[in-house]
Amino acid sequence: MTLAWHAVLLLFAKVLLPPLAPSCFPALGAAVVNLVWATAVGSVLWLLRRYGPRSTPAPPAPAT
Repeated sequence: MTLAWHAVLLLFAKVLLPPLAPSCFPALGAAVVNLVWATAVGSVLWLLRRYGPRSTPAPPAPAT
């Protein structure tokens, strides 16, 4: 999974970065990629926090 994640990230950066490198701001492509990935990760974390697994209360102890 980690290898696939890095492969997708590298491919995305290689395809997106070259057109987004104007002479006035050569790091624009990297900034855009970082912003997109930070937004994606933040969205996933927010969704997991909002709709993720909910803890259920423990069952009552048996009466002795």
